[in-house]
Amino acid sequence: SIGSNNTNCTINYLEIYGGKDAVLNGLYLSGALSLYSHQKVTIKDSYVHHNSADDGLNIKNSQILLTDNVFSMNSSDQVDLDSCSGYVKNNKFIYNSIVKGFNFINNPKDDNGDGLDFSGSKIIVKNNSFNGFLDKGISVGENTKAFIVNNNFSNNRSALTVKDQSNIYLYNNSYNNNKFNLEMYQKKQIFN
Repeated sequence: SIGSNNTNCTINYLEIYGGKDAVLNGLYLSGALSLYSHQKVTIKDSYVHHNSADDGLNIKNSQILLTDNVFSMNSSDQVDLDSCSGYVKNNKFIYNSIVKGFNFINNPKDDNGDGLDFSGSKIIVKNNSFNGFLDKGISVGENTKAFIVNNNFSNNRSALTVKDQSNIYLYNNSYNNNKFNLEMYQKKQIFN
């Protein structure tokens, strides 16, 4: 869905699987569910899983509220937020499938996929869980500002990765069996 910067998009109780990326009117949509340029996007009580797009969910240029959702077994990133502001709270980000017998869509393992990926955003991330990611539970990049509080990170290569002139504030998160709890570096030379 491509908005006009004045549109609102509200999604409740959606289950989406089997989707992939697409090109629409010359615009590349990287998510199985792609929502671009809306004034506000709200997604609640939904389940995004087993999609073969670059992102399960991709939102760009919007104010957002993602709450009480489950994101699992999408090809690369579960959720990718670009130039967004708002809240991500009470969600579950799980690398592996949590649906028994759901084997007709088989996404190959991707050791570059993240649970939640930010670029150029201002976000509060609260009361979420991130489990089993071969790369990053949360990837914070490209001058993002994030307040990350009361989240649970388990069995990830990196619980949190902060890069490219981003700032995060951490409070009361729990870390269990991650290879790295926090890593920081410069990836792109255009950022400090």
